[in-house]
Amino acid sequence: MTAEKNKKPRTSPGSGRYRQGSTTVTEKARSTFLATLMEGWSPTRAAHEAGHPRSTFYNLRENNDGFRLAWDAALEAGSDRLEDAAKTRSIEGWAEPVFYKGKACGTVRKFSDTLLMFQLNGRRPEKYRQNLRLDAPDLARAFAAGMAKTLGKPSATLPGNGTGNGHDEREPA
Repeated sequence: MTAEKNKKPRTSPGSGRYRQGSTTVTEKARSTFLATLMEGWSPTRAAHEAGHPRSTFYNLRENNDGFRLAWDAALEAGSDRLEDAAKTRSIEGWAEPVFYKGKACGTVRKFSDTLLMFQLNGRRPEKYRQNLRLDAPDLARAFAAGMAKTLGKPSATLPGNGTGNGHDEREPA
């Protein structure tokens, strides 16, 4: 077999098998992999469920446009499923059992504020994302001020024009 033939997957008409290098991926393994991705699992878990190394499916993805498109669609569906689960936990919550003296006596509804914040950050980042941005000079000044306070010394100043880039743009005396 030539190296050129190894590059592209071969299929036997009607066999339901895909050949990737020296590894044959059956239609069942391919379907299991894609179904697992659709459930929201990682490609690593999906490959394990399908009974092949992860690299087998990455190679198949690289060399088979149809499989690549199916992978992308399955990954998107899995991401939607995860997003729905996060929304359920943040908005509807879940029932958690309450115990008294070792015996279940009821339930309490719990919610995830953290998941809710992530969803708000994703949907309306202009309103909910934390927009704290420090550039290097600001970070250097904050670090110098913190160190000076810790050491009990007056705050150090950065050389130059205060931009922190080390260039002195002041007029010579």
